[in-house]
Amino acid sequence: IPIHAALFDLELVRTNPELRFDTRFDLFEDWDFWLQLQQQGSFLHVPGVSAWYHIHGNSGAGVRMAESDSGQAALSHLVDKWRSRWSSQQLSELIGLARHVYPLQDHLQAEQLKADQLTRDIQILQQSMAQLEQLHAQALQEERDMHQAKLEAKTASHLHTLEQRDLAHQQALEAQRLHYENSHSWRITRPLRTLRRLVSRQPRPASASRAKRTAAVYGKLLQLLTRCYHSPALKPFDRWFSPILKRRIRNYLFLKSMPTPDHAQTSTCLLQPVGSQTLVSIIIPVYNHARYLRQCLDSALQQSWKNLEVIAVNDASPDPQVREILDSYQGHPRLKLIHLPDNGGICHAQNQALIASSGQIIAFLDCDDYLHPDAITISMQHWQADTVYAHTGRINVDENGDEINRIHFVELPRQDYFQENLRAMYATHLKLIRRDAFVKVGLFDPRFDTAQDYEMLMRIAFHYPSSSFVHVPDFVYHHRLHQQQATEQQNDKQQRLTLQIQHEARLRQSIRNGEYKRFISFIMLSYGKHSQTLEAIKIGRAHV
Repeated sequence: IPIHAALFDLELVRTNPELRFDTRFDLFEDWDFWLQLQQQGSFLHVPGVSAWYHIHGNSGAGVRMAESDSGQAALSHLVDKWRSRWSSQQLSELIGLARHVYPLQDHLQAEQLKADQLTRDIQILQQSMAQLEQLHAQALQEERDMHQAKLEAKTASHLHTLEQRDLAHQQALEAQRLHYENSHSWRITRPLRTLRRLVSRQPRPASASRAKRTAAVYGKLLQLLTRCYHSPALKPFDRWFSPILKRRIRNYLFLKSMPTPDHAQTSTCLLQPVGSQTLVSIIIPVYNHARYLRQCLDSALQQSWKNLEVIAVNDASPDPQVREILDSYQGHPRLKLIHLPDNGGICHAQNQALIASSGQIIAFLDCDDYLHPDAITISMQHWQADTVYAHTGRINVDENGDEINRIHFVELPRQDYFQENLRAMYATHLKLIRRDAFVKVGLFDPRFDTAQDYEMLMRIAFHYPSSSFVHVPDFVYHHRLHQQQATEQQNDKQQRLTLQIQHEARLRQSIRNGEYKRFISFIMLSYGKHSQTLEAIKIGRAHV
């Protein structure tokens, strides 16, 4: 019974001078005291824990005693003192208890030592694992650094190659320019260029009659030059003239033959300032072309223009790789993904993207093409408050991304976008259109799939003045030419749609000018409204 886990009556000690702790005991003194106290009356055990006995160092040696000399001496002393009180059976039980309990205590102590050693081994193992993790992290960081260094070196090499290619291209252009200027055709046509400069200098007329005569002479001279240009007699001399010179002459005559646009009849656009905070939405209709899709998406998502969103619409592409590539971009902060359950065509896909977009300005990118990293930034630098439609130069590339040629439309006239594009579309790649233009002219017409860009351009050019159009001469759009293109497979369809678009555009213009004199048919749908239908017919006849 531990000394601090027992209560006894102090009056017993006061009335019995012999009831004391025996000073001859250094061990088991409490055991001896309990034996003395037991002679005075019975003990009562109270269930539960009331005290804690802390065994450490030499404390509690009596309880933990095994076969030490001091323990054996104390036990022998205790037995000698109380031998007369114990029976042989009690002594036998006591000795048996000592023989069984104390070896078990030694075994427990040995197991505890093993557990302590195992704990220390675990700690050492944890330290080793921490060191291994640190070494692994260092190795990964070194590998990342090495990969980053290789990537930077590769990028630098690629940029150097591009610079060398641009330099070679510029040198080739300069050599071509010198070749043209030193050619016989350039020297032979010098009088024509001089005549053009003289014709371009129109003196201010002194009176209205003189201005009319000057305009008449100028018109006849222009007609004469146009007839000369188209004359079959000059065809044998075509080889004397460079293609650039012939194109400039054709564009000049085309420009001068254009009637002056009547801006009073065109709709004025809403002035809307733009800045670096303007949200631009890049729309990418996706149908197959998995080989080029990732480059297309990356070029759009990595644009330097800060306020940007990209809407990619999967028009039920049958190629399963397309869905896998698009899903790998899931969660990108700049990207909105739309998967259409059924294939509805490019017009339907672009309309769905328009509805889902939030940008004030909408840009269009085909899924097999890609953009220069600063394409949107460069285009927005040319954007003005009254701009509705912007278009850029393009670089035609092959299936591997190697440059084929460049087209910038710089030499083309851009005085009347409706009339000029009615003959042949050039306001394309990259197209940026102000959002409210679609509110005015409507969404893409599914009748013109594969030629929808041209039809939309003609609608916008019909409703907005040419001053709302901006040409960006920079080469920021990479247009890929390959065998799987829809434009290569559907040339006949595109040609038919182009003729239909031009026909409808001229029809709109005729209606605006009051020149439409066709028979008009009125269609009335009626069901169960006989009297109202008859009344409508009477009113219609009265106005014929």
